Amino acid sequence: MAYQSIGLGTTEGDGTGDTLRLGGDKVNDNFVEIYTLLGTGSALTSGISATSSVVTLAGPSITGVASFADGSVSAPSITNTGDTNTGIYFGAADTVNVTTGGTKRIDIDSSGLSVTGTVVATTAFVPDAQDGAALGTSSLQFSDLFLADSAAMFFGDDNEVALTHVHNTGLLLNAAMVLQFRDAAINIGSPADGDLDINADDEIELNSTLVDVNGAVDISGATHIDGVLTQGVEGDLHGGGVIMDASDGSSTDAGDEILLNGTDGSSTNENEKLILEYATQFTTAVLQIKNSDGIVISSLYGTSGF
Repeated sequence: MAYQSIGLGTTEGDGTGDTLRLGGDKVNDNFVEIYTLLGTGSALTSGISATSSVVTLAGPSITGVASFADGSVSAPSITNTGDTNTGIYFGAADTVNVTTGGTKRIDIDSSGLSVTGTVVATTAFVPDAQDGAALGTSSLQFSDLFLADSAAMFFGDDNEVALTHVHNTGLLLNAAMVLQFRDAAINIGSPADGDLDINADDEIELNSTLVDVNGAVDISGATHIDGVLTQGVEGDLHGGGVIMDASDGSSTDAGDEILLNGTDGSSTNENEKLILEYATQFTTAVLQIKNSDGIVISSLYGTSGF
């Protein structure tokens, strides 16, 4: 129903205005419409109250556009009673800001969401889809990452690679996973419990003043030593055969020599000795000492000398 105006006539008592009854009917109709819009038809329930500067709406439902002033960081345009420096304001075009205590906390604009201060999560931060978001960018990196005791980092769509914190010990790479460098041929990993593999398709270089190896050593390739090879305790050098060759690889082998020194390293070199021992099954000369003149000194098993 549209608003009904009471006709008052052109001049007082000219008889052109509404009768008293008709005027009263319009008044009743107008009030019924107001009470219907703001209440139950017979009672007001909207909660509207007003002072000289504030209109209070208790639980309003707004179906159209509500416009607000821009406001500022210290005086937001949407706020609550008694805390006027906390709320929402509009600091620039196409921008919504949130302030608390007069300090800007959130910016929402065409570039996204910017938060000032600590962000607290009670469950998890998740992307909008699988592999759908990155943490940081190639030009905007985070500074530090803090993880709790026993925290784990999982990699892969099926989480097949896990890196787990071991309290007061270090980091644990799961199962037979490996750390790769440059390509798949260069890696460090554990193929089985108790085993550690260091793999490279060219060279593994150890640089230190001392490399201490405790345990048996199995060398299947050529071994090159630049420096002194010292045996700390008595041991055996054995195998299918041992060849000691001082040759430099040239056709003349000029100046080649093998020095066997039995010194014990003391100042007096007491009890210096060099023991060349051969097995009993040899029946021909097993030790030959030759000089440049072709003189051969041979030792045969079972003889008392040369």
